[in-house]
Amino acid sequence: MFLFDLAGKTARIKELEARTGEQDFWSDAEQAKQIIKELHSLREETEPLAKMQAELDELEVMLALAEEEDDEELWQEADHAGQKLQQMMADLELAVLFRGRYDQHNAILSIHPGAGGTESQDWAAMLLRMYTRWAERRKYQVEILDLLPGEEAGIKSVT
Repeated sequence: MFLFDLAGKTARIKELEARTGEQDFWSDAEQAKQIIKELHSLREETEPLAKMQAELDELEVMLALAEEEDDEELWQEADHAGQKLQQMMADLELAVLFRGRYDQHNAILSIHPGAGGTESQDWAAMLLRMYTRWAERRKYQVEILDLLPGEEAGIKSVT
């Protein structure tokens, strides 16, 4: 199944939704859990595409209306909608990068500053802060397993 096989994924969602409505659905809890997991995953893949399509349709109407009426305010709204659509595409592009076999698993990141003393330790602390904020913005859970602070500033090691 291809990543952007929207019709196939939509059909699979309907099929799984029908199965969840069956009376004996919860008789096999493990199978039910797998079906719910697959359904959730498929919805996560298709919903951004549906939202992007709706935004694109709205942008087309806005552009046609702005051109017809030659209204500066409509042009600005269309520009804003276009920027929003670009951001949605960038988010989808990142999501596509995390579709590999092991991408749903946890990752461990370790930062160890090299030679450079306090400056490299301070830089390691900045890196930790950047990675942590990046992960939190994308709703990933961050847990610091081990942290060895620097003597003056920064960190000597973090995992």
